[in-house]
Amino acid sequence: MSKLLILPVPCSPSLISLGQLLTDPLDPTSTSFHAPTERAGEDCTVQTLYHDTISQDEKGRLIPSGRYSWANDVEVNAEQSSRHSLTDPNTAFGDLRHDTTNHYFFHQAAILNKPLYFVTSLQTLTKPTFKPAAAKQESTAETTSLPIHVRRDSAAHDLQDPSKQEIVIAIGLTKVECRVGAANEPHSLDDLHYSWSYHTVDGSDVQLSIGLGKAVGAAEWRDIVGGYYTYLSNHSEGAAGC
Repeated sequence: MSKLLILPVPCSPSLISLGQLLTDPLDPTSTSFHAPTERAGEDCTVQTLYHDTISQDEKGRLIPSGRYSWANDVEVNAEQSSRHSLTDPNTAFGDLRHDTTNHYFFHQAAILNKPLYFVTSLQTLTKPTFKPAAAKQESTAETTSLPIHVRRDSAAHDLQDPSKQEIVIAIGLTKVECRVGAANEPHSLDDLHYSWSYHTVDGSDVQLSIGLGKAVGAAEWRDIVGGYYTYLSNHSEGAAGC
């Protein structure tokens, strides 16, 4: 089971689903792909009256507790926490990459040299509240707000409705590599960490190679998130879609 990775900016469940391919897991409104097929088997674990402590930066983005000394600890409470996971991620991805109707997306990702991430698990919170941990003894302490990724549709209204509010707060990801090249093109040592399949490209003498790698771990996720914060600091406030 892949490790759950905290999203700096939670999102609406309409933006991320199991088996989805993301080019940018920190901005689920960016290019993504989900095959229009029956969902592979999944497991679900539910915890009611959920409670946890995480950290929050000065702009309200979430980070793992203890990562930065300047971060503010935040108490998270929710009516329910649900963890959804693919029962067999390897089989689910195998079905995805061997379906020729999906090859166009993989081919384009290879040409554009875009990283891909396969969503293998996610955690949702129902009716969550976020309160500064330092104020936990104060019954009158106000909850804090979070930036949330939403589409410009009914999902945005659902997030504002306390009776329907649900967010994706964490995801599990596995790395995917796509290449287009000659059939006899050698692999690098890094490619040994991937399970590869090879597919012909119509009307061409090259092949499409699709590799499923390892789950994204905590250290790699910190590097990805660190780059995200650097990007935000160099762009306008609205650049991240918050």
